[in-house]
Amino acid sequence: MLVTGCTGFIGQHLVPHLHTLGAQVTGIARHVSTTPTRSSSHPQLVNLDLLDRKAVQALVNTVRPTVVFHLAADAIVDAAGQSQPAANVAGTRNLLAALTDNAQSKKENCALVFCSSVAVYGPAAQGETFDEASPCHPASDYGHSKKACEELLLSQPENHSNIGIARLSNVYGPGDRHPSRLVPGAATAIAAGENPVLRSDGTSWHDFVYIDDIVTALAGLAEKLLAGTLPARLFNLSSGRSAQARWIVEALLRESGNGDLQLIVPPAVNAPTSACYYDPSRARDVLGWQATTSLTEGLARTLAWYQHESTVSRGLN
Repeated sequence: MLVTGCTGFIGQHLVPHLHTLGAQVTGIARHVSTTPTRSSSHPQLVNLDLLDRKAVQALVNTVRPTVVFHLAADAIVDAAGQSQPAANVAGTRNLLAALTDNAQSKKENCALVFCSSVAVYGPAAQGETFDEASPCHPASDYGHSKKACEELLLSQPENHSNIGIARLSNVYGPGDRHPSRLVPGAATAIAAGENPVLRSDGTSWHDFVYIDDIVTALAGLAEKLLAGTLPARLFNLSSGRSAQARWIVEALLRESGNGDLQLIVPPAVNAPTSACYYDPSRARDVLGWQATTSLTEGLARTLAWYQHESTVSRGLN
């Protein structure tokens, strides 16, 4: 198996999960971090940029994977407020070309699981529910790049592709080291004994799904692809529920038990976003999957991890 973006947040959890299933995994990372991760000790870690088409082709020819999990993407905006949508699409195009060439030259078909995002749907009306047939009107560069990747993959002829696309909602859990995201930012502050500060007034609504549920879903999707029993290509991997950002952080504060901390909320600057829902029923009916970790339980596990990391960090300093 081949996993792109293996040292990212989801990859850190997916690779060990695949190992427990007995899989041999080769991981691709553009930058090998010095920060220990769950998968960085794996001996088959390849430092490679998906924008290097020749290198991608050479690796695919060498590994000859039966399954590829394509997680790699620039999801966090840079300091100038810009993401890298063009790189996301170009990297996916190079990977698809390499897999197609390998299939044609060596007559070896490969299942491809692509991690997309519910960002492809765009803004929602109050109470709106999105399923896989809903129109897509992405509002962000990231959403546009994911939609472009989906269109590229879905353009492949049915008889020449074995592709499953997972539209992920907001994935959270231990190991996410991006403090610009709501849960890791708040959990990091609370674990350090600091007041969590929201970047908005906290009225925005989000669908959160715990990381362990996501890796189970991705592995199940690959299994269905290999068995040739997948009647659809697109799947919402979501909880089907929605919670406000303020509630999320307040739940983390309650879990911490530290009554000295309080949530810092800036004045409202934007109109509150509408509560919307991402329907996961197709994943339930086709993959036999549903998110089983409650938000309360998942946040408790997540905060415990950040508290442990904070304790270890203070012990090293």
